[in-house]
Amino acid sequence: MGYLHKEFTGAGDIDVTVTPSGPWLFEEMRIHLQGGSSAVNLTTGIKAKKGYQWDVILDTIAMSALTSASYLPTRPRYGLDGDSINVVWVNANTVEYGLIIIWRSA
Repeated sequence: MGYLHKEFTGAGDIDVTVTPSGPWLFEEMRIHLQGGSSAVNLTTGIKAKKGYQWDVILDTIAMSALTSASYLPTRPRYGLDGDSINVVWVNANTVEYGLIIIWRSA
């Protein structure tokens, strides 16, 4: 099956959640910033439908002085039906961003 994606743009803090339908495989997260970023870490994770006890952080990126970053797992990360992909970042410098989350059905 083909790849699916969701795009986000803005200039505020990032706390986005994508809940694909059915079982899925997380493929990639990309972010581009218009200007320098703050020293706050960007976190990509899976929020489990079962509850926070099963949530997992997949990656944390130190965003200090970056204008772009990506997270590409060494192998796709599996999510169950109802699980979500979550990206969080405190945009202390209020720079404009473009964020894309890519997954495919399992």
